[in-house]
Amino acid sequence: MATFTVASLAYDNQNLTHRGQAFTPNVAGPDGTGSPGSATEVFLNDFILGYRAATTTDRAETAYLYDTLPALADLNSGIGAIDVSSSYTDGNVFGTDTYTRTFNFSNPVTLDPTKVYYVLFASNQTARYKNTVVYAGGAAYNNYLLDDSKTLQFKADFSC
Repeated sequence: MATFTVASLAYDNQNLTHRGQAFTPNVAGPDGTGSPGSATEVFLNDFILGYRAATTTDRAETAYLYDTLPALADLNSGIGAIDVSSSYTDGNVFGTDTYTRTFNFSNPVTLDPTKVYYVLFASNQTARYKNTVVYAGGAAYNNYLLDDSKTLQFKADFSC
């Protein structure tokens, strides 16, 4: 089984809150590795989000995977998600002085590597982000689920 990542690790700000990040599995981004190659099905194994500070009290415990952008009321209840994270781990995956939460998807659903997907949270997350779009496969979504032309500090691990 092959593995690959989609990632954007740069950030220049951390003062706004967001609801999540869109991605396209076959768009590696500036820090992604590998690719799905000719695979027509891929699986999201985990999604890692970079946070502003070490405190974990305001971090979501669950990440929701959507294949279309939901209404805010549906996201707040997790309605319509195609997958839900099964657990999480806190750490510093992106290096020294980074604060991350890895959301694990233990029963991943089949994804089309050419389509846009959304990892979203039912509460606002104070995540690190880049003030410009540096990841071409999708954008960050703000508190109102609007594309705010930014990119969160994130990494998504896939298998195919």
